[in-house]
Amino acid sequence: MRRKTHPSFHAAALAPVRDKLHVLLQLARPSRDLSHVPNSAKPRHQIDPRKTNCNLGNFQPPHTIVFPNEATNPHFPLNNPLQSPPPEQTNPFPQNEPTAPIRAGAQRALTSRPSPTLAVTILPAQPMAFLSTIWLFALIPWSLFALWMLVGRRRRHWVPFLALWDAPEEIRRPKKGFEPPPKSLVLALLALLLGILAMSEPRLWTPHQVLDRGRVTIIVDRGASMSALVNGQPRYATLAKEVGPALVSQFGLGSVDLIDAATGEIQPSDRSDWYGVVPQWKRTALDTTPLLKTTLQQQLQRNHPTILLSDRDLGITSDQLVQIKPKTPVQNAGIINIANRPGQVMVTLRATDATTRVLQVSSGTKSVQQSVTLTPNVDQNVFVDLDTAADTIQATLAPDPKVPDNYEADDQAWLTRRQSAPVIEPRIPLPEELRRVISVYAKHRPAGDSSTKLPIARPGELKPDEPGILLAPVTGAESPKGILTTRPHPLLNGISDSHAIAAGASLASGASLASSRPGEGWTNLIWQGNQPLVAIKETDARQVWIGFESREFSRTPAFVIFWTNVFDWTAGGQEAFTSAPIAQSAQAAQRLAPAELPNTIDPAYWPGLFQSTQGKIAVNTPPVTFMSDKTDWQSRLSSLRLPPTTGVDLTPWLAISAIFCLAGAAATWEMRRRVPEGTALNRAIA
Repeated sequence: MRRKTHPSFHAAALAPVRDKLHVLLQLARPSRDLSHVPNSAKPRHQIDPRKTNCNLGNFQPPHTIVFPNEATNPHFPLNNPLQSPPPEQTNPFPQNEPTAPIRAGAQRALTSRPSPTLAVTILPAQPMAFLSTIWLFALIPWSLFALWMLVGRRRRHWVPFLALWDAPEEIRRPKKGFEPPPKSLVLALLALLLGILAMSEPRLWTPHQVLDRGRVTIIVDRGASMSALVNGQPRYATLAKEVGPALVSQFGLGSVDLIDAATGEIQPSDRSDWYGVVPQWKRTALDTTPLLKTTLQQQLQRNHPTILLSDRDLGITSDQLVQIKPKTPVQNAGIINIANRPGQVMVTLRATDATTRVLQVSSGTKSVQQSVTLTPNVDQNVFVDLDTAADTIQATLAPDPKVPDNYEADDQAWLTRRQSAPVIEPRIPLPEELRRVISVYAKHRPAGDSSTKLPIARPGELKPDEPGILLAPVTGAESPKGILTTRPHPLLNGISDSHAIAAGASLASGASLASSRPGEGWTNLIWQGNQPLVAIKETDARQVWIGFESREFSRTPAFVIFWTNVFDWTAGGQEAFTSAPIAQSAQAAQRLAPAELPNTIDPAYWPGLFQSTQGKIAVNTPPVTFMSDKTDWQSRLSSLRLPPTTGVDLTPWLAISAIFCLAGAAATWEMRRRVPEGTALNRAIA
């Protein structure tokens, strides 16, 4: 017998539930004004922002309420993590205690607490996801085939002739419904289902694991072209803020390897906050093209999904690479080259827009100004007559108030008078140790436009008036030699007593000597007995003759000092106005101009005039070409294949289960026995 209750009992029992549902419905609305909600039903427990997580899966947990985002409600702009909600939306509950902002996409549900008030919590993210969801569409034909196999149907009887078939008088038509298929067919269907699920790459996350769809490598270019200021922000910072939310929307939360292209430093980060780190990086005037190529090739060789934020055309393509360029063009006019000859200075200018600028060239107390009309995207050489009596030349391009200039690093350029380094030209095969010394020498002492060419050849291959170095071929294996005799000369400067002792000991312990002699007109600097090892000639041009090889000597510091002196002395010590490209070696020098730089600029990678132990050094920015691209890059993000870094990969387990099911289906499959021809007919006649 059913017990009857009074309707008022139901109303009293359901009143708390009704009030709680009323609060949930108000929370789900765009306007969260709870002034009309009873005070007894207003929640006192606030939202813990530390439990907030984005729902990245394909299924919503049951009994949840998802708040509208910017796409459904323009008055609720919480889709951008960098944008905080308005003050009237920050605290939806009129309580005295502070509340945390409610993020778009957060999930809330009721939790059991002894308090009669409503408790709001954040549900954890989905525990499982399919990385290749396109394979799930194969479940549609699989489901139709499985349903067709479950529908009941008549048995088939094989007979040779219907008139002689001894069939029952009445054959009952099977009822419509489902009946289990054979065991082998069930196992085959199950194997097919497991195979489809394995191809969809399911991944399971435990409650204690962080949901990570896969690590992404992001290379940010903060070189010269990306350091231009557009709307007061560097281009790389603006581009990072634009790409950051799109990555979270496409791949969800996860780990990121953030690489600074200027230094090659790798900084681990997260897809939700990496674009907040990039705007803190300082601007540079580097040409990062070779650095980008090296870093990018290393990442692609490891098959890492890589996103490149740069406007450089590197000529590298890959399925695992998405390059994103800024959309906003740059307006700039600057100096791309400066050179000097007696009585005249040449300055090369380049502009992105038509403008008129004032060029000022100064050297010491002398200064010349000249107005220049610039044509867009055309290199213009401007010649200024100036007597360069001082050791420094400075060119300045004054800004135009009517035309914005987004890149100020190329508004100034310098030249300094110093001994020009030679251009070393090997004309014969050289030992590996000597090739390394030449490479280091060229790196630290770059040659200029007026540098002397210094060939390295065999005796008899140079003209008498041609400066160079002659390497005489040696014969025989290295063997111990006697005492060496030297003569004071600039070639031996900088070699201390300890270096000289080490060099002498190394040559005495083992060296190969040349079988020939330098000839007449040569002065011996180092010899052993009657055999010269090093000789020089200063008649028409400076030449150095070297007639020994020693591996032991190449392992001493005296080897590097000796060859550096050979290059400097043979070049003749000619002075010229030169400049050097931006390099990290300028960090050890003292900056003279500009004396002060903003905090947003990296002084180690910015042009200027420096004072070093070798004298003044002029460092200029390289020619810069600014590029932009408005193509749709969001659609290309889906082509990246992200290897998940957390969770349990269920693919191998489903594949193994499918193999076992196929084996079981093969073992239990019933082969239909073939009835010999005429058997049924003979039975019917009998």
